[in-house]
Amino acid sequence: MSVFAYDDSGAPVDTVNYTTLVILHGTGFNKNIFKKLLPLGPKYQIRVVVLNRRGYPGSTPFTDEELRSLDSPDEHAHEMFFNARAQELAEFLADFAIRERLPKPNANCSTGGIALMGWSSASSYALCLLSHAPGIAGSTRKRLEPFLRSVIVFDAPGNVAGRSIYRDGKLIAFNTTYTVEERFKHFNAWLSAYFNHASVTSHKSQDLQLEPDPSRPATTSTMSKVEHQQIVCNDEAMKVDIPKTLYPLEEFERWLKKALFEDDMAKKFWPKLKVDVIWCERSPWTFVEAGWAIQELRKESDRLRIKGRPLRITMMPGVNHFAHWDEPDKTMAFFVKTIDNACIPAARF
Repeated sequence: MSVFAYDDSGAPVDTVNYTTLVILHGTGFNKNIFKKLLPLGPKYQIRVVVLNRRGYPGSTPFTDEELRSLDSPDEHAHEMFFNARAQELAEFLADFAIRERLPKPNANCSTGGIALMGWSSASSYALCLLSHAPGIAGSTRKRLEPFLRSVIVFDAPGNVAGRSIYRDGKLIAFNTTYTVEERFKHFNAWLSAYFNHASVTSHKSQDLQLEPDPSRPATTSTMSKVEHQQIVCNDEAMKVDIPKTLYPLEEFERWLKKALFEDDMAKKFWPKLKVDVIWCERSPWTFVEAGWAIQELRKESDRLRIKGRPLRITMMPGVNHFAHWDEPDKTMAFFVKTIDNACIPAARF
């Protein structure tokens, strides 16, 4: 059984009917990228759990066979890889909920239960609970279903929604003229920069800026050396995350549609679950395009009269991809409002 290293803010002391927010980190950053949110749990009467995904420090490493499956060009291998990730994540959530005696959602679904959030590239891991639900053992689903109330996709990159993440050449992470450390120094500076896009509503790629705002430093450049060492995992990213960026975009779009826009899947697996997609106004272009792409897929599903899952798509104004580091209190308040408003009648919103 897989083990996940995690940090837990603990149950709020002033209430027994609290919600638990479980957060998965993105590429090249471990759970410590969310460490500023943990002390805010008591203030907002919410339990915050941040965990390291497989292959990151303290969590179970991938076996050589699993890494071959991850790095394979075979689409069936990709399906099996995410089936396994869905199973182990569901097992962790179910075990944690039962062991910690987490409160279940109350009658009007205003408190209680688990909200699972995937940030950045980890959106694909959070969504695999929905897209690959048939690969989860029925006994595991049965244990988890009373607790799991919502999935939150937080600032996903374009490929998660079937959009290319390449523009003006390859990603710096693939440029072998640089060392791994140099690649991620450049990559992280771009990832954590602030952008002033001409329009975040036009759905026109030419309105998205490629160059960051020179007047606002990138988030990673403001971190101390110790902070940087605590949160960055370059080698782990190269091994367990970067290979997935080469998967065909058609696969990601198919998985997203299965997760959100298939009536049979929504009725059979986690039928009471709601989904929130949050994207950040000043993130790099690919994250804005992901928000647009999901909006467009929803319009397509509406045209085809596909109900799918209850889904809300929201822009978080004024923040970049690292809102939880630069503005943790504002970000936590936004998350809590999103979770509190997630439990509304099971219809499109």
